[in-house]
Amino acid sequence: MLNKCHTTLFILVIIALSCIAESTNGVRENPRQKRSPKPQFPKFIYRPFAKLISKVIPKVHKKGVKFVSDNPGKIVGGGAAVAVVSVAAAGIGKKRPRPGCEVYIRHLKEKQPVFLDIGALMIPVDGYLNWNVGDKSWIACPSSSDQMNSINGLYRVSAEIECVGGHIFKYVHNSHIINITNVYCDQRATGNVRRDSNIQCPGSYKAVGFNVSFPIIGYKFFDLYHLCFNESAATTVYTTHTLYGNEISHKCYSSKPQFKSAGFSHRNISWAYNIAWQKDELTNLFRSYPNETNPQGSTDDYYNLSNLQRGHLNPDADQLFTTWQWSTYFYINVVGMWQQINNGNWKNLENNVRTLAANSSKTYKIYTGTFDTLSLCSRAENCPKFTLSDGRIPVPKWLWKIVKFPELDAAIALVVSNNPFVHVNPICSLGGESYGWNSTINSNLTRGAVSYCAVNDLMRVVPTIPSEALANNILSFEVS
Repeated sequence: MLNKCHTTLFILVIIALSCIAESTNGVRENPRQKRSPKPQFPKFIYRPFAKLISKVIPKVHKKGVKFVSDNPGKIVGGGAAVAVVSVAAAGIGKKRPRPGCEVYIRHLKEKQPVFLDIGALMIPVDGYLNWNVGDKSWIACPSSSDQMNSINGLYRVSAEIECVGGHIFKYVHNSHIINITNVYCDQRATGNVRRDSNIQCPGSYKAVGFNVSFPIIGYKFFDLYHLCFNESAATTVYTTHTLYGNEISHKCYSSKPQFKSAGFSHRNISWAYNIAWQKDELTNLFRSYPNETNPQGSTDDYYNLSNLQRGHLNPDADQLFTTWQWSTYFYINVVGMWQQINNGNWKNLENNVRTLAANSSKTYKIYTGTFDTLSLCSRAENCPKFTLSDGRIPVPKWLWKIVKFPELDAAIALVVSNNPFVHVNPICSLGGESYGWNSTINSNLTRGAVSYCAVNDLMRVVPTIPSEALANNILSFEVS
């Protein structure tokens, strides 16, 4: 019985001493985990005592192993004692790997730089950008719309950084130490546009992203999202982007920038969404009919009820960083949507898509586009197609959004009528079934009548939809 007590006491002492010694290794806790309180010893006693323990325990372990092996039948529980001592001793004198750098994206400045790694944009994990100690990557403040830009205080567009620990990095070119959450651009990095002639679409295929200048290799473009643009009609056919459901709840918040005309060749684009301009264009369209007696009155019938807004195809709220959000503010990423629809059912569907992605924590591919041109009829029953500038920049009759979940090979097409004035028969449907997507939809047609379709059914009507949007299954709106 005495031997058992001695053995048990021996085990407890070893465990206690190993725990104390372990706490001296200077391990940095994960900032998202609750920290344990430090041992409440005076420093002048604790530190020498802990160092002594780290030296003594390995020796005790070695002697314990030899004693038990020489006396296998004399000590009850001796094997357990050796096992515990082995585990305790294994951790003594060895430092755990340092966790590296971890930066929550909402802790970055609003005029944050673009984060780049191995030729691509960096993607956070659970809202955090992560590096191991010694890992290197790049940050950049590319110019937008001919406005010069640079990393504040550094006077260069891009810089390589190396992780030191936590939020602390150093610039590789001069070894200057920085807190990355304090780094910002002199101007907002609001994105760039390039044309990609290697990819075919019913128009010009373009990428929106960041054109970064590097010290040695020169310029390199980093794609964020893509679109197909009809140059002759001066309108976007469709856009494609990725929605990161696991990260969307961590996205940064930013103020809205001005819209940019890069990639848009039409000279009047900035004026096209001015209400006075819109009314003049519609009035002139009505006036072109010989029997029209009151074209201005016909225009007022519509504009007393609503007006056109710049409606996003790829919404800023789907993007994570402020730089990504600002990159959606290009005229090539908007079309004319009536105010009640843009802020009505179109917005409701966008919110539903983000809700589904966030609840599933999965990644989705989003395709968004337009079809046909809206006709508005005057009091004299003249019904021209409504365009915003000399027959170009058409106001779409239909808005569509395809939500695809590649893991399940499932997708659904959400179609909205861009006509808040009269009922229009849907161009496709699922026999009245919405698969749960109608949960927040307003049935009032002034908010935008919504129909739900299989992608292949919509493609029979809208042949410009890219084939990669197709799926074999219907995607339901299921959230917990």
